[in-house]
Order: sequence, then C-alpha cells, then structure tokens
Amino acid sequence: MSKFEELEKLAKLKESGILSEEEFLKEKEAILKKEDIAKPKNTKKIIIIIISVVVITFLSGFTINYFVEKENAKREENERIKKENELELKLTNYKLNIQSLETSILNEATELETMVIAYIKVWGEAIKSSYKDFNDELIKQFKQFSTENEKRKEGKIKIDELMKNLQNPPENYLELYKLILEFYSTYTELYEMALNPSGSFSSYTSKKRDTTDKLINIFNKIKIITPQK
Repeated sequence: MSKFEELEKLAKLKESGILSEEEFLKEKEAILKKEDIAKPKNTKKIIIIIISVVVITFLSGFTINYFVEKENAKREENERIKKENELELKLTNYKLNIQSLETSILNEATELETMVIAYIKVWGEAIKSSYKDFNDELIKQFKQFSTENEKRKEGKIKIDELMKNLQNPPENYLELYKLILEFYSTYTELYEMALNPSGSFSSYTSKKRDTTDKLINIFNKIKIITPQK
C-alpha cells in the first residue's frame, strides 16, 4: 500500500471517530517515518543497479575490444603470410624464367655459332680460291640455311617473350637483370651474324670469336650472382 493510500485510510478512521486526533497524528507520523526509512533502501538499490549496469557495460566493452583486437591481429598476420607467399612465388617464377632464358639462349647460340663457322669456312675458301667469288659462296650458303634461318627466327621470338617476362625485376634481382640484358644483347649480335653475314672476312671472324667469348663470360657471371633463394 502506498503512502497516499495509508494516509487516506487513516483520515477516514479519524472522520468516523475511530481514531482520536492524538492517535491520528501518531499514526500519521509513524507512516511518514516508515516511508522515510524505506526511501534510503530504495535509493541504495538504485545505486547498486546503476553501478552494476556500468560495470557490466565496461566489461562488455572490454571483452568486445579484446576480441576485435585479437581478430585484427589475426587478420594482419594472415595478410603478412599471404604477402610473403606471394613474394616467394614471384621470386620462384622469376628465377625459373631466368633459367628458361639461359637454356634457350645457350641452345640458340650453339646453333648460331655453327652457322657462323660455316660462313667463315666458305668465305675463307672462296678467298683462297682463284675461281670462286666469296659473295656468291655466301649467298649459296645462306640459301642452304633457309630451314635453319626459320628455326633461328622462331627461337628468337621465344627468347623475346622470355625477356618480356623478366621485365620489372624484384629488388634483389636488379643487378642480375642488367647482366641478363647484356647476355641477350650479345646473343642478338650472334643472331645477326648468322642471319646476315656482313663486313670483311677478318672483322667477321674476329667478331665471332669476341661475341662467343663474351656470351660465355656473361653466362658465368649470371650463374655466380643468381640468388639461390
């Protein structure tokens, strides 16, 4: 029963004569005191509830932040591992492309050198001969190499594609890439000598020797500085 209801009941008892003025005042004072005593208890309960809500809210926020931070850390670690794997794959593929290029250039250089040696032979024989014209002999040899010429052109197309795959090298392959460009350039010189022999016999012979020696030297340097991992 509320304070108002108790006082209202008390007033009715007074009006009906059941309670005297003195008894009414005494009972009224008792009701008011009882209410005053109860009030602090209710206030205390409210304070406890508020504190509980605050604590629960804080703990909930702390727990959520903990799991959010944990999830973010896990995501960052996964991203780091992913980037490392991608870099490792890129380096592996780059190294495989280098190996493919080395093999292709060396194989092609062997065939090109064979053709150049053949040109040097017929050229030298024509010079020594009293009845042969070296230009005619070179043209004859060029025609005999018609099939070889097409194969070497196909080989160069393949090598050019491999070179494209080596563009934009990783940072630790920059020095190696410079050597690869030089390796490719030297191979190209030999390619031009085989498919378009020109100059004097002496210069052609000297150039053949210098070019093949240079190609081998560059290849050895490439093998030395190629990263093992």
